[in-house]
Amino acid sequence: MADTEAAHPEAFHSAEEIDGIVRRIIQEVLGDAKVSHRPELSDLWCDQILERTLKEVSSLGRPFKYMATCVISKQPGTLDTAATAFWDTQYDSLCCCRLGNGSIDCIVTVYACRRF
Repeated sequence: MADTEAAHPEAFHSAEEIDGIVRRIIQEVLGDAKVSHRPELSDLWCDQILERTLKEVSSLGRPFKYMATCVISKQPGTLDTAATAFWDTQYDSLCCCRLGNGSIDCIVTVYACRRF
């Protein structure tokens, strides 16, 4: 894969680049927000994080179809996620980003499936 990636870097995505985008967006959306007893706020935050993440990652112009999930939970608490997929491991992958602000824990997973 390294030779192919070196020859066509635009055909691959960088997990580090996506992680940076997701972290920045989570920080911008959640900031220092505190847990609310209003579940619609969690829904709104998830929608904003997913919409902005998919828009920015798609704007990188790479030949991938992106899908994402977002989970927000109250801290302290235990929040874990797991993912499994049947795909082409040479081209397809995922990036999982976990970030908290002391009150809220957020996990965003972005799946990248190569378009041919």
